[in-house]
Amino acid sequence: MTSVVVWAAVDSRGPSALYIATDSRVTWSPGTQWDQGRKTFACVQQPWIFGYWGDVLFPALALSLVQEQVDRGMVSDSPGVRAHQAIEHAIRGLWSDYPASQRRDLGIVIGSRSGAKMSARWLLSVLTYSKKLDNWQLAEIPMPDRSATLHIAGSGTAEVRRAQQLWDDSLAQNTSRAVFSAFCESIAGGRDAGSGGPPQLVGIHRKGPAKTFGVVFRDRRYLGGRSISRKEATAMTGISWFNELFEIADPIRKRRMTGAQVHLPREATGS
Repeated sequence: MTSVVVWAAVDSRGPSALYIATDSRVTWSPGTQWDQGRKTFACVQQPWIFGYWGDVLFPALALSLVQEQVDRGMVSDSPGVRAHQAIEHAIRGLWSDYPASQRRDLGIVIGSRSGAKMSARWLLSVLTYSKKLDNWQLAEIPMPDRSATLHIAGSGTAEVRRAQQLWDDSLAQNTSRAVFSAFCESIAGGRDAGSGGPPQLVGIHRKGPAKTFGVVFRDRRYLGGRSISRKEATAMTGISWFNELFEIADPIRKRRMTGAQVHLPREATGS
């Protein structure tokens, strides 16, 4: 289940950000679903982000533990690749006594940054478990030299790719807004029964810890898949918001922030 997309934003100086977006639907059986399930995680002290697809229960429980441990310095002295291997080791340790009857295929995306500003080094890994083979695999995905999608997974893969192709045929190609807008279109289209609810978004920039972003989607506010009221949005501090076109959004008005860069819809960009 799930739709997940990972992409890197690249400017003239190199990679500037790494993002993970997912949907929010948890499905038990056809017609039995919940559209506020958390599928993305951003450390509050460290530049690490996580997302998952496939089975829900294990990664949702495991990643919350891993997130806290990373924030408490679990991998602070390890170089990039070894740090991701340490995450794999921690996850497999939690898996070691997980009931065999509950083991299902799953995937976890792990993104991190070491250093900061122009000395930043970025790393993205994909950790997958195959029930059929009963094994785990960790694979590194290289950073691109221009803004690009790095990984698409989950039951909604075909729908995400279809929407992204439309955006890639527009003037917005090779931009973060094209990737996120395509992802929102695929979710809103509802053609994959295993994907739905609002999009979730986490990311890492050139400096500072990771961030969980609020999303204005279909004229409602969401944070980590949860619906947010106007009162709650007013009280929240330190949260940046985006709309479906990846414009910086005002969560109170649920519109593009005054003065923020305008991003045109796909129909107005040549596709």
